[in-house]
Amino acid sequence: MLLSRLVGEVEAKSGREQSLQENLAEHPGHPETIAALTEVLMQRGQAESLAQVLESQARALEGLEQPGPAAKLWTDLAALVQESFSDAERAIEALGHVVELSPTVEALDHLARLHLQRERPAEAAAVLRRRIEHTDEAGLVAIMLRLARAEIAAGAEADASRTLQAAFDQAPEHAEVRKLLIKLYREREQWEPLARALSVASEHVADPETLLAYAREASDLYQDRLGIPAEAVPVLERAHAQHADDRDLQARLGASLRAAGKLDPARAMLETLVTGFGRRRSPQRAAAHLELARVAHAQGDTATATDQLELASGMDANNPAI
Repeated sequence: MLLSRLVGEVEAKSGREQSLQENLAEHPGHPETIAALTEVLMQRGQAESLAQVLESQARALEGLEQPGPAAKLWTDLAALVQESFSDAERAIEALGHVVELSPTVEALDHLARLHLQRERPAEAAAVLRRRIEHTDEAGLVAIMLRLARAEIAAGAEADASRTLQAAFDQAPEHAEVRKLLIKLYREREQWEPLARALSVASEHVADPETLLAYAREASDLYQDRLGIPAEAVPVLERAHAQHADDRDLQARLGASLRAAGKLDPARAMLETLVTGFGRRRSPQRAAAHLELARVAHAQGDTATATDQLELASGMDANNPAI
């Protein structure tokens, strides 16, 4: 009796499956029929049969120019093959149909993650560029950061620089964006954009030591790499506001103020610096006297310029700049 009942149940389920398949042949993509067939096949552990049904129905709906319902079935197929078979390639193919037919942020995110898991950062970057088109302003910087990381992994550093700069322009306070952009500019030896980024970043960092480091690096770049020390004035002034007794900073700011034609503030800064050395004689103090001589000369104060040069020479006679 038990065997007979089990045989009857199998035949009933087989008959139901056949009936549902026939209904789909007449009405492709019919949601209730697909739901019922999914239940039957999964109860029997026939995930592969269900995958074939979902794919054939999705393609049928594509042919009938029903992109929304077709995309839904491709999405279901992607979830099924991942959960049942851990088949990332079939999931990628299915999600590819989704983003072509009716892209959603969920599908784009899922597809980008799978490409990265399969070590295909260039493909992930292409998907994330499309993701940006479907992202509101509040979430844009986070997606741009993901895109930049994918571009770096793909060896497209120039693209990553542009992506990060766009993100930085929108959110200069974003620490991860700022750090990655500065790191990339350093590695690529892009001195002018690096100097600009450091200067802008100095307006948004809370840590005084980070501000000081950014100011010194920007000053070096503007002075030594770019030959435009006047451009360092804003970042040096921000750092000086928090590190007023830093002699190196005072010297840098004094020189940059002179280069910017701000001679009175430059002179005041350098006189404060010289006074701070007290009686100590050193090459650093000699450099301050030399810079003060340049300021005085620019102001037409020849007597002070001569006096400052003599003081500098007496402290560092081997300096060829004196």
